[in-house]
Amino acid sequence: MSYNDKSKEANNIKKTAAKNSQAVGGGYFLLFEAAKQCSYTQEYLSLLARQGELRAEKFGRNWYTRIEWLREYIEKHASLKKGNVKGEMLEDKKIKDEIKASPLNDSLGSYLKRKIVNSLKSVKKCFNKLKADLKKLYYWWSNIFLQLKVAKKKKASKRVTDNLGIRQLLIALSVGKKIKVTRADWSLLAKARELKDKLAEQFKANKNLVYPMRQGAVQSLLIEARELLEVLIGSVSIRNYLIWLWQEFLDCCRGIVFKIKLSAKALVMMPVFSLRYWPAFSWQYRLRAVTVSSLIILFLGSIGLAQVKPALVSSWYDQSLQAVADYSRVLQEKNEKNYQGLSYFSGQKFGQVTHLVNQEEAGNGQVAGSQTVNLPKA
Repeated sequence: MSYNDKSKEANNIKKTAAKNSQAVGGGYFLLFEAAKQCSYTQEYLSLLARQGELRAEKFGRNWYTRIEWLREYIEKHASLKKGNVKGEMLEDKKIKDEIKASPLNDSLGSYLKRKIVNSLKSVKKCFNKLKADLKKLYYWWSNIFLQLKVAKKKKASKRVTDNLGIRQLLIALSVGKKIKVTRADWSLLAKARELKDKLAEQFKANKNLVYPMRQGAVQSLLIEARELLEVLIGSVSIRNYLIWLWQEFLDCCRGIVFKIKLSAKALVMMPVFSLRYWPAFSWQYRLRAVTVSSLIILFLGSIGLAQVKPALVSSWYDQSLQAVADYSRVLQEKNEKNYQGLSYFSGQKFGQVTHLVNQEEAGNGQVAGSQTVNLPKA
């Protein structure tokens, strides 16, 4: 059978079904007729009818449905799609297409779109302008901070250079070396001389506080270094060796005295120092400070009490001596009792052993019954 013959046969079947649909009446339509009213195919509507999702009635071998049932299903399942096909009534789709294609709708949409685009452009333009202003302000402040940083760095570099120059001039002045100073270095030379005088006065005022155990040796070494710088040739020999040793011995003695004074002052000032800087200390230092402070307070209190009420302190001392004497007497009596018990036990044991040995030598052949020794209680 040719393709045209099949088409004719299909048309005859559709016509027969349409006649049967008209014969049923009551507003029922065959599924292929209902497919013409929506975007779904006849096969999909038949599947929905067989599954019971689409409300339909079966008359004979064909399924029938109503237009309102089809519309009800599409409205309930508007979000569902069969592939890329969305459920929709063709009549409604036609009305929507006509509304979209109307000149009024097109002009309104264009107007709204144009307004929105222009508003967005204005907002974007304002935002870009604000962004540019902020960026310009940021670069302006960054430039200011950069200039301040460079100026500070230059100032610090100049200060370091000046300090190095002052240091070299101060060393030269200290060793008495002749130096040539340019006009640009006059200010540095004045500062170096002022600093030298200030250091000399400060050293004279505080020479007993800054490690006195090294004064003599350091002074001797400075003298040798000065002579070395003056001569600038040869090797240095330490002269007056015995004087240097004597200075070293005096330095050690000063160091011992200095450490003793420093320890005593630190011990006495620990309570005041601890109270002043209590929050900054660790718990180990706090415990040590409390212990030392308590001992210091107890010691000073006992001294003060001895000065105010010597009888009370002497009575405490006498009571302590009496307690020590009583304890010594009890301990001596206990030791004497233990010694007597050990002596008695040793004598009894020695007598028993001697008696047994004598019996064995006499040839009795049997040992007498053992004697029980009751030791005195200690």
